[in-house]
Amino acid sequence: MKNSIKFILAILPLAITAACSSYDASSVQQEVDSIMEELETLEQKAGELGAELEAISTLVKSEYITRITDDGKGGCSIKCIKDGVATTVEVVTSADVYAEPIIGIGTYEDGKMYWRQSTDWGESWSWVTRNGKMMPVEGETPTIGVDAQGYWTINGVNSGTLATDKTASIISGVEIDNNHNRVIFTLADGTTFNVLYKEALSLTVESPLYNSIEDWNTSVDLPYKVGGTAAASAIVDYFSAYNTTVNIDKASKVIRVALQEGKEEGNAIIIATAADEVVYQPLFFTHGKIITDLESYIKDNELITPMGEPIIKLQGEMTPFTINVSHNIDVEVSISSDASSWLRYNPTKAAPIVSAFNFVADYYENTLDVERQGSIILTNTLYGTSTKFAVIQKPVVLGGGGSGGGGETKGIATKADLLEFAKAVNAGGSTSRWENSDGEICLLQDINLSDESSWTPIGFAQAEGTGTPAPVMSFKGVFNGQGHCISGINVSFDVTSNGRSIGLFGSLEGAIIKNLTVGAEGDCITATGNPTSTIAMAAVAGYAANTTMTNVINNVDVIYDAECPNGLPIGIGGITGYGKSLSYGAKNKADAVVNNGDIMVKYKIANTQNGAKGVQIGGIAGLVNTGTTVMRNCHNTGIVAAPTGRGGGLIGTIEGSTSTSHACTLSSCKNSGLITDDYFGYSYTADSKRMGGLVGGSQAKEVMIESCVNSGNVFSVNGCRCGGMIGHFNSGTITGCTNEGAILSHVTPKADDGTGGDGPGWIAGYCNTVIENCIPGGYVGEYSDFKDNPSGAPAADMTNAIGYKNSQYFDPAKNQ
Repeated sequence: MKNSIKFILAILPLAITAACSSYDASSVQQEVDSIMEELETLEQKAGELGAELEAISTLVKSEYITRITDDGKGGCSIKCIKDGVATTVEVVTSADVYAEPIIGIGTYEDGKMYWRQSTDWGESWSWVTRNGKMMPVEGETPTIGVDAQGYWTINGVNSGTLATDKTASIISGVEIDNNHNRVIFTLADGTTFNVLYKEALSLTVESPLYNSIEDWNTSVDLPYKVGGTAAASAIVDYFSAYNTTVNIDKASKVIRVALQEGKEEGNAIIIATAADEVVYQPLFFTHGKIITDLESYIKDNELITPMGEPIIKLQGEMTPFTINVSHNIDVEVSISSDASSWLRYNPTKAAPIVSAFNFVADYYENTLDVERQGSIILTNTLYGTSTKFAVIQKPVVLGGGGSGGGGETKGIATKADLLEFAKAVNAGGSTSRWENSDGEICLLQDINLSDESSWTPIGFAQAEGTGTPAPVMSFKGVFNGQGHCISGINVSFDVTSNGRSIGLFGSLEGAIIKNLTVGAEGDCITATGNPTSTIAMAAVAGYAANTTMTNVINNVDVIYDAECPNGLPIGIGGITGYGKSLSYGAKNKADAVVNNGDIMVKYKIANTQNGAKGVQIGGIAGLVNTGTTVMRNCHNTGIVAAPTGRGGGLIGTIEGSTSTSHACTLSSCKNSGLITDDYFGYSYTADSKRMGGLVGGSQAKEVMIESCVNSGNVFSVNGCRCGGMIGHFNSGTITGCTNEGAILSHVTPKADDGTGGDGPGWIAGYCNTVIENCIPGGYVGEYSDFKDNPSGAPAADMTNAIGYKNSQYFDPAKNQ
């Protein structure tokens, strides 16, 4: 073959020179490229014909065939057996065979089949020989090639047929004769041969094309039969189920299917497997007595979709849906490229085998009422099989739903818009229909939710046990309230079995929230129950990461009226519950982040631990963790009632270690709210509890508290380390800060055995790091002595800045 190519290329310049005395170089190059492309095509075709001869030889010498699978591309995969060994051959079948046959098979007088060839377009035939001997089909196959003149060659002999003639396939057809259990193969020359057929596995379900189910509370029983040589070891299960519940009664060999409540259509794929054999059968169901839309599924009594693939029909609204798969079958999911921009798969958390696959089709609208289509493919690599679901979505007429149709301004204008927006985020859908030209989602007016008895937060994070919450679905865009308010928020969340984050937003990642007021006076979010996983709760966002908030005001009370088992962390705040790498407020006071809501633990909880496994409560943020967090011009006016753990007017806990950078800066911030550990009259032991006017406690590295003011009272009824700025501070700097509130706690002078030494300080309960340029103010004293007259406590001075070892850790010379 290579010699032929060289020969044709060698004569090409001579032909060009003879044709004209001067030539166009680009034209010559194009001709060379064309010839090279044709030669490559012929080489490829010769290889394909050779492979077909090999397939025919394998089939002829096989003892029997166990499986024939249509590949959907004009061919089939055939599994055949010889001496107990299975071989799979790929066969291209086409009625569009070459017009001038060059090779075929024939039966000689000895009863065996041999290869034969034609040099006169099939009028006469001669036996193909090699080394003077006829070639049996069960032996070596002839070599197909192309000579220098462009003719097909067989074992190097010119066949008399130009290679440019139509040469689509040697095999023109494959047919199963079930009456005689034979597979009949027809070749291009009209000859046939047949092979014994012993089907390895078959699955027959006694079912019409469509099953009508009149009552959602009842099921339909469909008997099934498994046949074939491998039937004894076969396992029957369901591969997938859409809008249906499937049970396989293997004892009675019945498939029991029910439509899920409220669903009008559904389907299921039933699969039978034995070793490497697999067959499956689609079943279709409809609710009611009459099938109304059968025409779209059937043409000439056959399903119009390939291999009877199920069809999922959706309306244009953003629609989440689930395809269930048997828990015994491991499936990989893919979405066709034509639907990748609007059809999304939302993986569930990692599990050995996932049984529910969640999808969402984005909102769709156009003016032409044109449906869009895509496919979901479920693949099982173990069995080497897959099934395809056709997804068809009908559009919504332009306008409404905050879409901006009809020239309207894009954004959220109504409660219905807000609910639909939340639904889209929680399903992983697109929010583009609410985005303006700047990519922002804007509130177009105030929205009142007072007639909503429940609320599903926008996005959600979830924790496993006592672990840190992790985002599952998050809002990641820009939400601009434009000075408007979302009010009427009076909802309760049972956290017993639902450990999702709680707030107007459940989870924010890389988001910007600005110019927004959440709630009005009297609004309240309450948690009840007995949780088993970490709780992240706030009025604005339960969980947030890499998020910026400016000019955000909260007026909603956040009440934790649930149990909290010992060692189970909870993070509760007015603005965020759990967060990392956050920016609150800005240098401009107009961009301040303000909490006016009361943040309280009302229930007498069991958790008395401190630190990462305790209760973290803050007016702005319950807990900030890792990364870089900045608060500028933030202000808390609400009551922070933190009976155990850590409580602060701005932040409950800055989590981290002194060996790793967890930079956090509080600049020009203020607390004017009461910080207390016994608002509801509960008695606890201190147990390393920390409280502060600004921050409950921090052990993180690179923490800066600068130019901040605390004017709120900090009262520890049960006795703990508490301070005007911070309860416990291990690493960082406090500079230029002022206290104006009364700081009262139980004073425990350090005993000879080293215990005690806790108490109040106008700066901190404990602080072994830099304090400079701070201004004493307010009062510091024993709670039991001055609880009824806080201003009667000793005035703040250089001797009571720190509750523990003031003389060792506080330098009056560096402060005013």
